[in-house]
Amino acid sequence: MIFGRWMGPSDKYFARFQADAATTGERIVAGPEKAIYRGSTTYGSVKGNGRIVLTDQRLLFRKITGGIIDVPTSKVVGSRQSKSFRRSRVGGQTHFVVITDHPDELGFFVRDRDLWERACKSLQQK
Repeated sequence: MIFGRWMGPSDKYFARFQADAATTGERIVAGPEKAIYRGSTTYGSVKGNGRIVLTDQRLLFRKITGGIIDVPTSKVVGSRQSKSFRRSRVGGQTHFVVITDHPDELGFFVRDRDLWERACKSLQQK
């Protein structure tokens, strides 16, 4: 997976986000880190590069083009890993898939899928 230095405005967005989270008490569980959004039915099908963060209140992804996907953690019911997502495979990479109660799934390429799965699972146990 290729992660380059294409994140200027997104870096600033997440710096502000982290400062705001600290003042509101929103606890960051995983991220922010560079990721690739692979689509969803409910949250938008347009794929893109960006940054992802999981807090105790939401899963947030901001595309470098500015689009934001904001999923309350109360709607996250699980996660899994899959070689294919929405009938698509990409060079043998494995998707990190977030399952919501809609029911819907959101797919991402992240560096450490196991870390993100553990983070999602830790929120479900509360």
